[in-house]
Amino acid sequence: MAEGLDEFLREKIKKDFDDFVKYLNEVADTLLGNNVDGEVGSSKKTLIYENDIMELYSYNGLRKKPILIVNPLINGYYILDILPEISFTRFLIENEYSPYIIKWKNLNEYDKKYNMVYYVINGVKESVEKVVEIEKQNIVMIGHCLGGILASLYLSYTDNYLVDKYMTFLRWVLFLFLLHLSLLMLINLLIH
Repeated sequence: MAEGLDEFLREKIKKDFDDFVKYLNEVADTLLGNNVDGEVGSSKKTLIYENDIMELYSYNGLRKKPILIVNPLINGYYILDILPEISFTRFLIENEYSPYIIKWKNLNEYDKKYNMVYYVINGVKESVEKVVEIEKQNIVMIGHCLGGILASLYLSYTDNYLVDKYMTFLRWVLFLFLLHLSLLMLINLLIH
């Protein structure tokens, strides 16, 4: 009898989850339409590179100094360019910088290969190399929220010669991540 109840609960939870995802997609389509890019962000951008996990956009700045912004995986890349009056992207362009932004793709299926290392190498590293190739100079990298953690992992993984300067928004996120990681490592040592 318990096995039947377990199976019933599993199926119920899966159906409820699928229904909830369907509802959220309908709400998003109703509020935003099918083209989020057309609804928000007013600065002109060009897709310059794409792979299975991300798209790299160039905002047509004046090419004084390239800046690569590594966004969090969940937030929309356009959060830094919602309205012209409060657009960080526009601010960079008006101050003679050449901003590039990583837009992470929403994955439809879970796959073990999509771990932090995969995102660092196939997202951040490829973006840095592509921007340096286009601009013919080293870059400034900005990590936004979880993007700051990805950027920090990239910088710790490489010899950093392509990045002149690095800054992160919300440094406390990085601190909490490192604290959490340290605690997990400590617990793992105590258990084994």
